[in-house]
Amino acid sequence: MKVSVDGATLCEEFLADLQEVLREAEGQVLTLAEAAEYSGYSEDHLRRLVREEKLAAERLGRRLFFKAADLPRKSRTAVDPHPVRGYDPAADARQVAARRKIGEAHG
Repeated sequence: MKVSVDGATLCEEFLADLQEVLREAEGQVLTLAEAAEYSGYSEDHLRRLVREEKLAAERLGRRLFFKAADLPRKSRTAVDPHPVRGYDPAADARQVAARRKIGEAHG
């Protein structure tokens, strides 16, 4: 018995399931530690945003709780797109030699 699978229907069902999961996740209530991990911001930064009334949070005693949908998301892309390289002694030696050469010309 051969079962035929329609690719478009399968994709539509998958997207519908994914949207439902995302809707449920956005309604999820997170602790401060969970919110920090979810958003990419530190706990201190999230506390500061709450104090400045820039971010909504529920208090239960001293504890803060956040709705996932309300949290800012830190960009996951690197701020400096250039990779960090290790120490290059040859390049350092060239820079020192160039500085000495410039110093000799002025001295």
